[in-house]
Amino acid sequence: MYLGKFNMGIIINPKDKARTFKMIRVFFLFLLCSNVYGQIDTSKISITNRTYYEYTFSNQDEDEYDYDDYGYDEDEYEVEYENDSDNELEQDQANYDSVLLDLKEIFYPIVKTPNKTLDKFINNTIKDRIGINEFKGSSEKLTLNFEGVDRPSEFYMTYVLNFKNSRYLSFTFSTDEYSGGGSGSAHDQIALTFDLVKSKTLLLKDIVKDQYDTDVYNISITQLKKAVPTLFGEYGEIDNPQLFHFVSTLNFPVAIKKEGVVIYWNLNWGARSAAEEVIIRFDQYSHIFKNDFLKTVKSK
Repeated sequence: MYLGKFNMGIIINPKDKARTFKMIRVFFLFLLCSNVYGQIDTSKISITNRTYYEYTFSNQDEDEYDYDDYGYDEDEYEVEYENDSDNELEQDQANYDSVLLDLKEIFYPIVKTPNKTLDKFINNTIKDRIGINEFKGSSEKLTLNFEGVDRPSEFYMTYVLNFKNSRYLSFTFSTDEYSGGGSGSAHDQIALTFDLVKSKTLLLKDIVKDQYDTDVYNISITQLKKAVPTLFGEYGEIDNPQLFHFVSTLNFPVAIKKEGVVIYWNLNWGARSAAEEVIIRFDQYSHIFKNDFLKTVKSK
């Protein structure tokens, strides 16, 4: 019996064909959207400078008046205050109200990209990390005169843009803080790098291979011994025990620079307090970093 020529062709159901075409279209649409969100055109990233001022005066409001400073019960003081306008305590309070206790001045960036959701994340994170409270401060600067022992506690912050490409945006914020009356100062550095693809802040563990955590610690100790030899020679582990007992660096925030990755160690020795920079250079320690990170920082 002749059965005819065997047909090896595959017949596709029209419904399956439409479903397959739809899946392919969704897949390419996903790739397109991911590319738009992740690979930001650096020419479309703008940074505007802003300055934030915050002033704290002593007992500006009667509700904030500290009755305990004068050894009075609050209820007793209210009666005496209301019935005697010439009361000596009233005059003391009036004089004390004019004293500026704290001054804060912060120079910071406002970032704008093609993605508004990303903008919100970046700018809110910056404000949160550097201590901007729009309910307490403003962009208005006051003209103040003070000197010597009248000098209030002062806090100044500036920033630099270290690195910018289609994947990463990296800042370092530097602070100078004076405790008032000329009695001391402190300096700090805050590293803040944004991963524009994953919409997150970058930590060392995101870019360094896990097994090299100890290497980063040893690199840090070597550089710190050269930068602040008195820290190790005179004060040692009394003030900084973390330097003499292994501390994981994987959760350190990082700053990206052209020559390498920077982390900061907050150190105290004697009457000094400062953040010391440690740089993990790309030309010396490329084997420590994850390959995809190295490839990305070398791209535009």
